[in-house]
Amino acid sequence: MSNDEFDILFAEITATEQTDNTSQAAQETPATTEANLVDKKASEETLPDIKVEEEPKSTRMYKAIPDDQKVPVPGAPFDALIYPNGYCRCKWPATRITNQCILYLDQVIQLADWFQGEEYPKWLEQAKKSGLRVKGRPHTGG
Repeated sequence: MSNDEFDILFAEITATEQTDNTSQAAQETPATTEANLVDKKASEETLPDIKVEEEPKSTRMYKAIPDDQKVPVPGAPFDALIYPNGYCRCKWPATRITNQCILYLDQVIQLADWFQGEEYPKWLEQAKKSGLRVKGRPHTGG
């Protein structure tokens, strides 16, 4: 048997096997598909309805307090708003950085006492030496 004859014979055998495999797969596919459809219909009929919960409308971690419940108190060198929870938001006007703090009554009294006490002038002098300055003025070093 020559190489040409062998190639022809091999091609015929390979083609026959592929045709047999294809027809066998074609025969199995409709039966499998029908079985899957029957199973799917049966499972849809027996499954209970699943309720889909809606996403929460807000992703905030806190509840916003309405503006009409915030009481402004004039007379401070900052904007002072008293919140219904009992604290004061002290917010200084700023262009780039928000300067604000939250103080409760005991902290306001403690701060007032500190400003009027003998520790404050010493602290202020040390803070100036460490670089505390008036906004907009150049650094003097320290």
